[in-house]
Amino acid sequence: MAPPTKATSKKPDAKAQAVKAAKAVKSGASSIKKKTKKIRTSVTFHRPKTLNKPGEPKYPRISAPPRNKLDHYQILKYPLTTESAMKKIEDNNTLVFIVDIRADKKKIKAAVKKMYDIQTKKVNTLIRPDGTKKAYVRLTPDYDALDVANKIVWIQLLVLTVVEQIRTSVTFHRPKTLNKPGEPKYPRISAPPRNKLDHYQILKYPLTTESAMKKIEDNNTLVFIVDIRADKKKIKAAVKKMYDIQTKKVNTLIRPDGTKKAYVRLTPDYDALDVANKIGII
Repeated sequence: MAPPTKATSKKPDAKAQAVKAAKAVKSGASSIKKKTKKIRTSVTFHRPKTLNKPGEPKYPRISAPPRNKLDHYQILKYPLTTESAMKKIEDNNTLVFIVDIRADKKKIKAAVKKMYDIQTKKVNTLIRPDGTKKAYVRLTPDYDALDVANKIVWIQLLVLTVVEQIRTSVTFHRPKTLNKPGEPKYPRISAPPRNKLDHYQILKYPLTTESAMKKIEDNNTLVFIVDIRADKKKIKAAVKKMYDIQTKKVNTLIRPDGTKKAYVRLTPDYDALDVANKIGII
């Protein structure tokens, strides 16, 4: 019986393998591309735009459709009724309106057509110094501006227009609202308030110093200590009311101790000495 033969494995030739690899590299040289580095010319980096799918909400976020905020009511605010505007109506068959600052000529023309059902020939606009926009709407010869203006006046009585206030200050003050007078159930003050600066309060007392006596004799002048708040007119009125005498002139002086002194010069009809005796100065 013959012995079993062993499975012999043939070793691959190293030279043949190297030649095969070289051939593969040469044949695939054109298909292998070298990765080139991107040259950046900007220092800022922006995130690349990726796929942005539209949202699919379960319910609409806005229940009502948005209204047109620049409709014909908003475009034509109110017609101008100045003297120059009236002259334009009579002479040039042209109506003058104050319009929205955002409205252009086409929109103004369409708004006039929709509001008043009239054809316009030409529209000119002008922005005034106060920031409002004025539109000169020239009508076609088929329409008379005077008749249209009369019709518009009746319409404007029904449609109230609100003029937008232009703010020129950065500060905001609370607007003044209607302030009705109170209707108390009973008066808070039972007695009426008295005048705290009456003639008794104004003329405190007459001065009887030596210099004051000299003034009475030489200058026909009385000297009083008066309230610090009293002026010359009030002193004159108080002397008239208290002693029933006419004064020619009043001079005042605030003394170093803080009191106010009044020199009351009498008219020539009165003698200061007699008045002083009557008052009780002397």
